Amino acid sequence: MQTPERVSRSYDPGMSAPPDPLPLAAEFPPATRDQWIELVTGVLRRSGLPDDADPVAALTTTTYDGIPLRPLYTAADGPPAGTPGSAPYVRGATADGPTLTGWDVRQRHADPVPDRLRAGLLNDLETGATSIWLVLGEAGLPVADLPAALDGVYVDLAPIALDAGAQAAEAAAAYLRLVGQRGLDPAEIRGSLGADPIGLRARTGAAADLGLLTPRPDFPHLQLATVDATVYHDAGAGDATELAVGTAVGVAYLRALTDAGLSVAAALDAVEFRFAVSADQFASIAKLRAARRV
Repeated sequence: MQTPERVSRSYDPGMSAPPDPLPLAAEFPPATRDQWIELVTGVLRRSGLPDDADPVAALTTTTYDGIPLRPLYTAADGPPAGTPGSAPYVRGATADGPTLTGWDVRQRHADPVPDRLRAGLLNDLETGATSIWLVLGEAGLPVADLPAALDGVYVDLAPIALDAGAQAAEAAAAYLRLVGQRGLDPAEIRGSLGADPIGLRARTGAAADLGLLTPRPDFPHLQLATVDATVYHDAGAGDATELAVGTAVGVAYLRALTDAGLSVAAALDAVEFRFAVSADQFASIAKLRAARRV
């Protein structure tokens, strides 16, 4: 195994300090909601909108889940969402600050050629990625090639999230065997073994074997299961349905893990969630906030 110079546990992409806040539109007079409605009404009247019609209602759309989306929102339209690190935690569990880890930048790799995959993930880790989403099995790297692909990769510094589908058990065994062969401290290993038996059933029709969710008390920071709700999004689920199914799957995994002997707190720490984010950025932000709240 190659042994490149070990780097610090704290990843630092080398970004400069953020500049002072930029006052957007500072040179323009403030606009009011009434002014906006007046201008929009004029445009809609010329396009044939009846004089007694509500311009806001005319521009309101409805999502697949029956949620109306108005054309304009201001800070007065809803309750405050809170601040990062404070209740109800819909903007994150921690406050943003220089002493905290911040975002985990996880790059997905599915190249079936181990040398090429290894070069790609090492390049990503050296240029800002802080963890790796590694696809194995039929959709990516053969499980047998896992040691070659991770040769020279410090898995105790770079968390690895496995995504092996029907070969989840084999991939987990191969990864944990590699950790043992390197003599690494299990308490230093983070990431996820990525078992998602219900998601696999939804995707392929295979039986959902919850026995894959085996507690690993010797790996206290390694997550065991991934609730991949993008499966339901890709099948046509709206945002609310994706959240509902993802939550139900998460509850099933929590029950399986507690039945296997984990405490509720440990079981919660052992599960991660994956939700789809689309080009509709505001609806996606709302969905992630709702997911945190749920």
